[in-house]
Amino acid sequence: MDEKRLSLSSLKGRQDKMIADLADKKFQLETAMMEHQRLQGEVSLGQAPEKDLFRVAKEIEELKLQIQELELLNSSFPKARDSLETEIRKAENICQGLTHDFWYHIMELEKEKAKGNTALLRAWAAFNLSGGGASFGQFLSKHFNSYFVEDVEKISKELEAEYLKGGDRNG
Repeated sequence: MDEKRLSLSSLKGRQDKMIADLADKKFQLETAMMEHQRLQGEVSLGQAPEKDLFRVAKEIEELKLQIQELELLNSSFPKARDSLETEIRKAENICQGLTHDFWYHIMELEKEKAKGNTALLRAWAAFNLSGGGASFGQFLSKHFNSYFVEDVEKISKELEAEYLKGGDRNG
């Protein structure tokens, strides 16, 4: 999700730069158009060479094309930004759900531990010993282990000892 936030920030930065570039090009265009009008008067009076007038006219056309390109690119930013923001919101919602589930399971394990029931912790330790399953399971395993580190270590050692003696590895 951090990558998406970084992409969104980068996208906003590029859009801001593009808006600044667009404003600069429009200012350059206005300046070139005023220069063109001035040169038209000077050329008609014979005070400036006609090639200067053509040079400025060419510059005006190039600026118009650059402005059109920037406006076209700028029009695509809102859609890309909205798409990234939607992805970030979805990821945040998933994380909030996972966090809620995580703390729910932590509270359940705490309740069972307080009752002296270590069956859930034993199951968790067995799950860890079996490899932890999918990446989400490994994520949870890491966090559960950090929360119940002493319990999980103790029970894991007990389970390993039972296994080495030929007992049931899954508790």
